[in-house]
Amino acid sequence: MKNFQYLFVLLLIFSSSTFQAQVDVGSWTSFSLNYKANDKLVLTAKPIARHVSDLSKYSDTSIDFILNYKINSAWSGTLLNRHFFIPDGGDRQFWFIDLNYKFPIVEKITFANKLRYHLAVNWNRDDTDFIRYHPNFSFKTKSRITPFVGMELFYRITDVRVLSGGRYVAGFHLPFKKKFKLTLQYWRQAKFDDENHPLGESHIILTNIAYNLN
Repeated sequence: MKNFQYLFVLLLIFSSSTFQAQVDVGSWTSFSLNYKANDKLVLTAKPIARHVSDLSKYSDTSIDFILNYKINSAWSGTLLNRHFFIPDGGDRQFWFIDLNYKFPIVEKITFANKLRYHLAVNWNRDDTDFIRYHPNFSFKTKSRITPFVGMELFYRITDVRVLSGGRYVAGFHLPFKKKFKLTLQYWRQAKFDDENHPLGESHIILTNIAYNLN
């Protein structure tokens, strides 16, 4: 746990010194159903509801359809479709294609990498495409809780190619009642302009309850 506390403090110090802009607090609340088709393939459906404006205003709902394929103990790939239902704003859709790699650094710490291609389907708006990189450390503890910390970088590839955002992540997983798992996360994130100056900062609380169908 000392390693986790040290990394968490560094994460907070770095994020505090990076983001200086207009602030908002929001939430993502979701429930995911997982179906293990075989030893390599897992299918997931995950509806998500979002609130913004310091949690006072409903923003939108989306649903994720996810296919995760395990290549071996270290490598996996993910295909995710996210369809938004936005009040008075029409539909919105993203495709995410992930390449994932993880390995144990020491016995109780695992380092995971996610490289994501973020493709927007521009029906009613001019959304941006990204390449995203998400490193993550997770920690085994004596309890059933698995804490993790990480960050994510958003590199815009539509029009001007530039680093356009950053996200710092801390949270934990907690399995319960055999087939359920609770995941609670905190995100601190910012968008940057073309000169990499912060445009705005947001704090997001994410809660997900996962249920394994088999």
